[in-house]
Amino acid sequence: LDNSVLAQAWAASAEVVRFDERVHGRPTPMPGVLLWRELTTTNQHADAEAIATARLLTWGAHLPRDTTVEAALVEQARAIDRLRQAVDQPPSEEPAARTDVGERPDLPPLAEAALVFAALEADAARCGVPARTVDSVLARRVRLHRLLRTRGLTRNTILPLASGLEAQTGGIAAVVTAWSRGSYEEPVTALIASARLAFDTGRRLAVDLERLHDDWTTRIGARHDSSAWRLADLLIEQPIVNAATISARLDVTPTAARTSVAALVEAGILEPLSSARRHQAWRAPAVLAAAGA
Repeated sequence: LDNSVLAQAWAASAEVVRFDERVHGRPTPMPGVLLWRELTTTNQHADAEAIATARLLTWGAHLPRDTTVEAALVEQARAIDRLRQAVDQPPSEEPAARTDVGERPDLPPLAEAALVFAALEADAARCGVPARTVDSVLARRVRLHRLLRTRGLTRNTILPLASGLEAQTGGIAAVVTAWSRGSYEEPVTALIASARLAFDTGRRLAVDLERLHDDWTTRIGARHDSSAWRLADLLIEQPIVNAATISARLDVTPTAARTSVAALVEAGILEPLSSARRHQAWRAPAVLAAAGA
């Protein structure tokens, strides 16, 4: 790799570390919908509401009869949680299982990740359709993000790097083409650009969500010991909920869950997802708007 590219990769790697530390220290979590396109193989233009609704179904919820979600969205929403679990797993001591551990400490972490990613995607391209299944894409993304976790870049977060690559001219196919013709600088510079896009977007979103959350604290009229406050925190991460999932996630009774919903509806934070009363769910439109921006 050219020295100037290596220098850029070292600098960008340090920026990712700083972003990871800053976001981890913020009082509000990043929404689960942000990782959506990291695993998307179909429905790439699904909006934040469709994604959050699909994710609610993965928690065992039932939806109102006039609300539908494509099965492919639910499968991919489930993969978001599988990605997080796999990346957060402690490294195995078994040598055969340590294929995701960085082996080139002399390389900037982002450069090593870019080359590993390009090699994996090039292999997948040769496999054709089977490599585009959710499970196959998930396996490759786990390798990418486990490497960054192992190298100490993302101890707390998972940056949507692959989706950032897909958004560039030519998408991931351009990275594969460059790798296949022996151009290693191009995958590295492409991943650097993707990382910078991810943490620039993430910083803005984190600030927007903090402001939103601060505004909510002035509008919620519930007692300080009410679960309505914890529900407000949950909505930042999952902006569509129903009473059953609130009860399970917050470990409160169904009655307390509905009381919390009523408090947030009254404050203008939640609104019904549907006009149907059975299996009703509620959405936080301000969070969905911020996540979809």
